[in-house]
Amino acid sequence: MYISEQAQALAAAVHRGPVGDFAPRTPTERLLYVAIISIPVAWLLGFGELVWLPIGLVLLYQLIRNRPRILVPRPFLLWVAFMTVAFLASFDLVVSGEVFRTHTFFLAIYVVGTLLFLFVFNAEASEIADKPLIGAVALLWVITVAGGVLAIPLNQVDYESPGTDLLSAVDADERLLSYTRVQFADRRNLGAEVDGFLGADRVRARSFYSETNHWGSAFAIALPAALMLVAMLKPSRVRSMLGVAFAAGLGTLVLSQNRWVWVVLLFTLAYAASRFWRPRPAHLVWAALVLAVGVIAFSATPIGDVVSARLSDGDGTGYRQEIYDLAFDRITEAPLLGFGQAISSGDAGYDGEFMDDRPIGFDSQIVNTMIFHGVPALLLLGAWLLSLVGGSARLQNPVEAVTHFAAVTAVLHSGFYVLLPHRMMLLMVLAAALYRGRVLDGSYPLSGLIGLRRQRRPT
Repeated sequence: MYISEQAQALAAAVHRGPVGDFAPRTPTERLLYVAIISIPVAWLLGFGELVWLPIGLVLLYQLIRNRPRILVPRPFLLWVAFMTVAFLASFDLVVSGEVFRTHTFFLAIYVVGTLLFLFVFNAEASEIADKPLIGAVALLWVITVAGGVLAIPLNQVDYESPGTDLLSAVDADERLLSYTRVQFADRRNLGAEVDGFLGADRVRARSFYSETNHWGSAFAIALPAALMLVAMLKPSRVRSMLGVAFAAGLGTLVLSQNRWVWVVLLFTLAYAASRFWRPRPAHLVWAALVLAVGVIAFSATPIGDVVSARLSDGDGTGYRQEIYDLAFDRITEAPLLGFGQAISSGDAGYDGEFMDDRPIGFDSQIVNTMIFHGVPALLLLGAWLLSLVGGSARLQNPVEAVTHFAAVTAVLHSGFYVLLPHRMMLLMVLAAALYRGRVLDGSYPLSGLIGLRRQRRPT
């Protein structure tokens, strides 16, 4: 036996079907797909990060109109507790008039994430099937890859958008304004050794995201859904096109120069192998040969120069270490509720290099949550993310597998990247699908559900 019990259970649960099985058929499924498709469209207009706010209003309307009773699983209370602490931390800033600021945007995203979870979790099996749900998450991965490919020829495109004009009119802070700037790629010169290779000194993709690190992180977190989609599709033209997307995605991921994404993907691959594969000695020989061929091919191409140059770049590592040290030093001043917003370091020269003169609070989800909302909020958010990892660890069906590896990736990314807003929304969709599936198959006790609203009595 060369595969684990988890792999056997997952293989038994994966049923291949035609592309039509993944197409949205119900209004609920179509709404989920429209939300995903709206991200790149809104980004081109400068509203990519803000697109979830109108989507949240639609979700609220749908919940009020179509859900006579709202249920939540008990682990979701960790997220609710986190959101409550976050509101307490920033409430005084909002009521004092600092409305169009990043902290208000984060609070709004937490609310929309909650609505998205409730919307998916409380949907009947006939309203949202697992295949279209996985297809929606995989669609965002395809959109992300497309953005990375577009960043190569459009790396010089950089313009202020209608979103910039709108937020400037309401005196939004500098970081919110930066979210509205349309820029297909960041430019980082890696030296003469890689100059000329597809413009490798200026093609760090950020298309459809506000930062290049967000692009790479979204690529990795949505990747399990794309892989599962391929496994669940019958051989077809779409399946072949996804193979092309994987090849294109690998190239753009290397050019993106997201070191931590590379490391986490390799770790996740090794972790998946430990869960699914039970090799025999002959397999190890073949694996060693494949690895050797890969190393030789990598060393003989300019891609190897790109990776080597990026890994040897110590400026980013030193900067992050400095920010983390400052963040952990300053949080002792407000450990319970944080500062409600990003903060300055106290060094005028250093702070002047950053947006709003506040460099501390945006370099990772850990630092962001701790500085904005305090240590208890960080512990609650960490507990919520880890509950997704543990709750999906059985790997007995496609939704569990996608959720598990996406959550593992998100936890590892939280040390270097802020997960808001798109990746956090993906996690909310997958978390809701995970617990909903458990309820529908009878493996989650009904006693673990909490009703938020009573059933309406018939008149």
